[in-house]
Amino acid sequence: MTSTLSRPAPCSALESQLGKAYCTCRCCFEGYCPNSFEGHYNAHTYSNVGDPAAACNEALCRLHFGRKGSCPSHGEGGEVYAGHFFIEACPAPAPPAAPVLCAAGSLQDACDCSCCAETPCADAPLRQFPIPASGCTPAACSSEFAGCTMNADDEAAHVVASIVSLPPCEDAATAALAPPASPTAANLTAPSSGTPMWVLVVLPLLAVALLAAGLVLFGIRRRERRTGKPIFFSVEMEKVGAPAATTASTAPN
Repeated sequence: MTSTLSRPAPCSALESQLGKAYCTCRCCFEGYCPNSFEGHYNAHTYSNVGDPAAACNEALCRLHFGRKGSCPSHGEGGEVYAGHFFIEACPAPAPPAAPVLCAAGSLQDACDCSCCAETPCADAPLRQFPIPASGCTPAACSSEFAGCTMNADDEAAHVVASIVSLPPCEDAATAALAPPASPTAANLTAPSSGTPMWVLVVLPLLAVALLAAGLVLFGIRRRERRTGKPIFFSVEMEKVGAPAATTASTAPN
């Protein structure tokens, strides 16, 4: 049993990953074959020792990718083919091209679509889009891209769908950026279009302080109306009248 992927098997630059077994699954729904979905999973997912003989089979392919909507589940018919590969060391990396999509927020995976309009389907252009709610399937690729046509009568698949993990957006942006240009008088004196950070901090604090002051004044006015006595006037009178009363009480007879 060998890999069922139409593309080269993934490799790794980590020595700890070399030799690990991964199961491959190629499947299609009834009425859509030979347009298919391709995916793989770690053999350790269903085998404690990572044995591909125990973890890579049609039933587990249906279980693993059937619940994601990409392969027919048990009893759904269609065609499911299982295989496996072992992780090998990657060759020297070439300068990376900017990806179509990158991981940001909830977007971590994408659906890759390999589409071609003639047989054999060699050097088919890859097209990428976020995984829809219906799942990453040849039908989803066909509805997303006008050039992805499906024909169940063809011997070779014209549409192949697969799920890929996206690289972080910051890494992709860093690789695509050219060296920064030297500063000029124009860009040194140009005002910033963004709001300064101190404004974003001070304005909310001022709003809270004004609200608190307003609540205090409202409470004072409400108490004055209830008692009929001005609070600040009473305090001043007590301060002024206290020394006089003390002097009168201590005067000699």
